[in-house]
Amino acid sequence: MTLQEIMDVLLPLAENHTEPLHMNVTGTEYTRHNQIRFNLSLYAREPHIPDGTHKLHIIGGTINGDQNESSTWLYPGEIVTISAHAPAPGEEFVMWNPHDNDNEFGNQIASNTTFTMPDHNVTVTAAFRPIPDLLILDFHDMDTPNE
Repeated sequence: MTLQEIMDVLLPLAENHTEPLHMNVTGTEYTRHNQIRFNLSLYAREPHIPDGTHKLHIIGGTINGDQNESSTWLYPGEIVTISAHAPAPGEEFVMWNPHDNDNEFGNQIASNTTFTMPDHNVTVTAAFRPIPDLLILDFHDMDTPNE
């Protein structure tokens, strides 16, 4: 197989592949007058990122109800719905924790809320905590004897 034949097979694979694609091909190609050694490394390219967008990455939740989507590219000012994953047994959702201070939430303490994309990449984490033990005190009229 020649280097050109290898390229003809591998390049369309890399262009249409959405997951990381890593291949190394080494070999020697002989022509009539020359010997050509080659070492070819292929990596899938990043999906097309629209100009003017920034990346929103959600940890512990999803974007727009898509259970498979935790990262997306958005334009500044674009509004999306973010939803926290269900808490683990014995835990409860507390709030959305942005990794910087320049963020706008519909309601930062609601597990399902809106988020307005700022003019930069941002990561937002769903914060959970253990549910505290509940202590119920029942105060009622107590007759205290007069002495």
